[in-house]
Amino acid sequence: MLAAADGHHGMILDAGQTDGSIPVLAYRETAYAKVYASSLEQLLTGVADVLEHGQGNSALTRGYRASVQDERVVWS
Repeated sequence: MLAAADGHHGMILDAGQTDGSIPVLAYRETAYAKVYASSLEQLLTGVADVLEHGQGNSALTRGYRASVQDERVVWS
């Protein structure tokens, strides 16, 4: 689950593409969905890099560090 205090937002896997790609889209309550990562693999590889090595450069993890607090992964 992703959570933030600034309103409704989330991610969508766009599996309806005809070219074989499945991009990850991000949306906010006040804006249309936009491409966030070119694939779920690209997004999750960046998350794994941060969790395993302390740094990553994917769309989701750029500029963040992960730590565990109360049995949850917290990005700061």
